[in-house]
Amino acid sequence: MRPPDWAIRTKADEAAIAAGCYWSQEHADAITTFAERIFRPQYIGGKFRLLEWQTRFLQSLYGWRSPQGTRRFKMANLHISKKQGKTLLVSVISAYELMRSEDVSPFVATGSVSKENAAQVFNELKNTVSQPSLKKFCKITPHQKRIAIPKLNAEYRSLASDGDTAQGLNISACIIDEAHAHKNAGLYDSLRHSTIARTNGLLIVISTAGDDVTGFYHSIYSKSKRVLAGEDLDISHYAEVYEADAEADIDDREQWRKANPSLGVSFSEAQFALDLDAARRDVTELLRFRRYRLNQWVRPDEAAYFDVRAFDQGKSPEPEGLRQAPAWIGVDLSQTVDPSSISVCFALPGGRFYVRSWAWVARQGVVERNRSNLPRYEQFEAEGALTITPGDRIDDKAILGHLLDLVKRYRVQAVVFDPYSAFMMMGALEAEAVTVLRMSQTHRYYSGPMKDFGKAILEGRILHDGSAWLRYCLSNVRVDEARDGSIRPARNRSIDKIDGAIATLMAFSQAASAPAESRLSVYDQRGLMFID
Repeated sequence: MRPPDWAIRTKADEAAIAAGCYWSQEHADAITTFAERIFRPQYIGGKFRLLEWQTRFLQSLYGWRSPQGTRRFKMANLHISKKQGKTLLVSVISAYELMRSEDVSPFVATGSVSKENAAQVFNELKNTVSQPSLKKFCKITPHQKRIAIPKLNAEYRSLASDGDTAQGLNISACIIDEAHAHKNAGLYDSLRHSTIARTNGLLIVISTAGDDVTGFYHSIYSKSKRVLAGEDLDISHYAEVYEADAEADIDDREQWRKANPSLGVSFSEAQFALDLDAARRDVTELLRFRRYRLNQWVRPDEAAYFDVRAFDQGKSPEPEGLRQAPAWIGVDLSQTVDPSSISVCFALPGGRFYVRSWAWVARQGVVERNRSNLPRYEQFEAEGALTITPGDRIDDKAILGHLLDLVKRYRVQAVVFDPYSAFMMMGALEAEAVTVLRMSQTHRYYSGPMKDFGKAILEGRILHDGSAWLRYCLSNVRVDEARDGSIRPARNRSIDKIDGAIATLMAFSQAASAPAESRLSVYDQRGLMFID
């Protein structure tokens, strides 16, 4: 049977027909009927219905057949913005492949960016197979994120890129979710060849846009774009890409629809407009909106969390009366040849802050740095922002002496450290009757200070000494965002060193809640630990 007109979208589709591929309406209907009869998402009341784009995706994936009658597509890429029902679609395909697979002894796997995300995907599928009519056939093992159907010798596993190993698996169908967010290609590389031995083996990669154009997912996305443009005639690669044009007017509602096929069904245009208006209040939030809701790739230089151009406007001489202002010091010490940083944040009247920063690096660190194409440490030394100490270790005595000098010179309320370093230095400060705090390097403790500091920069409330090192560190900061929206600086995703930014955020976390007098921070009350 010739495919319906709507299913012939590319030159690759025409090439497939010429090669003998055909359409099976029976297979196309089987997956959508299964989804609407069997699937019961927890958050949907009443009868479940697939959206138009979901039906098209599923029927295309299963309706196209090779001349031998097997699946035409071995690889599928769905590039789509958030809030469209991706997790739901992952669960539908997983359940179908587990229960109705065309392969003997099916082994289905989903690959998620984290254990938390893997648990979410697993729980969605578990909810479906826990129905009375299905549960009696299934063996569910929650701690392994595993579902088995012994009668079919079928197995499902939810894998995570930060935990499980996937080497050597013989998988019949594999779905990699949110591929752009995977920190490396490890899980993808393990899974992409795992379906080769299966006659109907299928690999599906689903994701929103990212900010790393050198990563493995961008190459998959680029191939999909070439297939859709008619530049790649690979008949085994299925592509659906929903995104706003790169230079589009973000107020153009047609562009909203291009990136959001569920618009007007899962959520309204009015709500989308409200979300966009809310994002306009903050440069970084607008960039995130473009990336997650309009599905536009954000260049790495655009993805910096802090607006350093706005930060530049705050360069200022020391304000009058700075010695009387309460101050907090943040310390980010290196355990290698990398730089160590100190920042002091003063709370000024009117919700303003003044920041001073210093950094140290060992000579060996300079030597290693000069082997790269990154900015040289001598550049920051020449600008007075960094001190190079002899040898292969930073002179901790010099840093301790500087801290004690700051304590004597200013009204320092406390010195804040990363809890996993500098125990000796913390002890030395305590011996001098200096209050020492430690701040856990987690989303919980960084989210509030990061957002408040970014907002204060945009509002012109951050004044500073013009430290080139601090500016450079702020420009490098990239964000690690948890599913609840909380954030923290991501060292492994940031462009280069962010030590100065970390030190500043630790100091600011305390100063932000005490602009007039020393008192406990709101972040203390969320669990900041004191060193006795």
